[in-house]
Amino acid sequence: MQGQLLEIVLTLLCAAITCAASALGNWVIRLIREKIGSQKVKDAMETAVKAVQSSVAATAQTYADALKKEGKFDAEAQKTAFEKAKATALAMLSEGVKATLKEYYGDLDACISAEIEAAVRQDKATEKTAAA
Repeated sequence: MQGQLLEIVLTLLCAAITCAASALGNWVIRLIREKIGSQKVKDAMETAVKAVQSSVAATAQTYADALKKEGKFDAEAQKTAFEKAKATALAMLSEGVKATLKEYYGDLDACISAEIEAAVRQDKATEKTAAA
């Protein structure tokens, strides 16, 4: 009787340990995937932000500044400058970075557009501070 009881207890204990080990393993794998995924997204976003900042600066230097000096930087020229900056930024991004941003944010164009607007706003604030 004791032998049978011991066998049942050991069987149940082995089953419980197996379940616990499996659950712990799944939790560790999920945690690792989340860390890797979030680092990948962070790296992709940093790359995109740098590309946008460079493209906004380049567009300002090669296009917008000259038009501003001539007083011809109207709404249509602003739209053209925006599209030039966006095209340059997108061209600077690898397909891997684009895929990561699309997967995480859904709409790559909206993501890049928002970053361009933020970069332009920051440039304007810097210009106003420098002029004061």
